Amino acid sequence: MNQKSIQGLELSKRYYHDCILPLLGKWVPAHAAGLIGFGSEVLGYDDLHSQDHDFGPRVILFLPDDRRQEVSEKLFQTLDAQIPKLFLGFKTRFMNERLAISITSPERYFQFTLGTTLPLETCDWLLIPEQRLLESTSGEIFADHFGTLSTLRNSLRYFPFNIWTYRVAYALDSLSWDYDLLADCARRNKPLGMKLATAKTVERLIKLTFLIHRHYCPSYGKWVEVELKKIHGFHAAIHKALTADSYEEVISLIEGCLNVLYELMKAHWKLPTTPPQHKSRFCDLLDAKELSRILIETLEGELKTLVTHLANAPYGAVDQWCTQQDFLLESEYFAAFKDYYKSPKSALFRDPWETFI
Repeated sequence: MNQKSIQGLELSKRYYHDCILPLLGKWVPAHAAGLIGFGSEVLGYDDLHSQDHDFGPRVILFLPDDRRQEVSEKLFQTLDAQIPKLFLGFKTRFMNERLAISITSPERYFQFTLGTTLPLETCDWLLIPEQRLLESTSGEIFADHFGTLSTLRNSLRYFPFNIWTYRVAYALDSLSWDYDLLADCARRNKPLGMKLATAKTVERLIKLTFLIHRHYCPSYGKWVEVELKKIHGFHAAIHKALTADSYEEVISLIEGCLNVLYELMKAHWKLPTTPPQHKSRFCDLLDAKELSRILIETLEGELKTLVTHLANAPYGAVDQWCTQQDFLLESEYFAAFKDYYKSPKSALFRDPWETFI
């Protein structure tokens, strides 16, 4: 095998078995190990181009928290002293010249990356970005002797039904925002404006497509395309919509995707046999806002209160209305919004029209 052609996940797995595991015996016979979290290799997206930055063998060791506090510092020193500088031709100290081995506990890891060890409350789920959930459930666990890590990962496989419904409702509501603008730009011969409106609408359609298929959506464009190709029948139509020059073709392609999604939705929610239509001043389209309203009516418990009192629209999860990636990468930032979700009358969610009433 060409050493440089190996993918990061396989490299890290072999690194654990060949270099790390033999050194763990007296320290932590019961442990978990794997590679999850950040990085294209965790998602299986890495290629030769990935190897020009922060690439090499890396592993996360998970210990019971009491054991972690006792041995983590000395264990790391032992590993650092005995692990060679190269493994299969790759540097083992490539991130700030430090051994790329993290030692933590399952609870500590998820608290740090997700802002909660286990999302129990409604607000917990609304505060965790999809990208973080995708990272936490991807990659591979190389060993799990005490089971906590696998149990926590399994609990994050996808949103609970009520949370899922809420996110889909928001995605549908936002999808309709630029429908008329598309046509308006086309009629006024503003091709750049039409392209921008198309791009925004297509991005929302992509996020809705992932949601309906119960598949976490990556936050990076280069990864979205890879994952979208796994969903049969959508990639080609969405790509054509982005490159189409006429408004009519864009709408036709979007409408085709929405009709397919609507049929899939009928398997999970009680919906009309035929999709409701939105009669705008330009054309008739699937009424995404009405579909959002229908889903909102099915919500239960705390989520029922998280709709605006004026328009009966969902607020959405934090990564549905905040697109600042630097903010969404830090759990202490997105977790700080918990109090706002628990107080739906707060200034964060106040309808702007209230200013004039």
